[in-house]
Amino acid sequence: MTDGDFADRFIATALDTYSGIDIIVNNAGYTWDNVVQKMTDEQWEAMLAVHLTAPFRILRAASAFIREASKRETEEGREMFRKVVNISSTSGMYGNAGQANYGAAKAGINGLTKAMAKEWGRYKVNVNCVAFALIKPA
Repeated sequence: MTDGDFADRFIATALDTYSGIDIIVNNAGYTWDNVVQKMTDEQWEAMLAVHLTAPFRILRAASAFIREASKRETEEGREMFRKVVNISSTSGMYGNAGQANYGAAKAGINGLTKAMAKEWGRYKVNVNCVAFALIKPA
């Protein structure tokens, strides 16, 4: 999913298979933790690529369809509401020791979500973010 053409292929496959897009969930990810003095550039860049760049590219690849579909539906007098759910983390909101890379990427997702909500609201796309955290059993 970090290949430069993945997002375009991914969206094209969805459109070819289903003839449209109703919801996008940007959920892929993993952690590669280390304290900042031991964190490599590879660890830093891997987290940004998976947690921030890939979702950005997927949304960008879907943008032509979103705009065109919204325009067509408006002309036809139909309302179609679409959704984007970006997955963040409380590490992106509050930070977490050993996760400068992950936290920075998830904070970026929070900002991307807010920007996309403002950009795509006019197309009747609800763009939201869910920030999960570790939940310890009682």
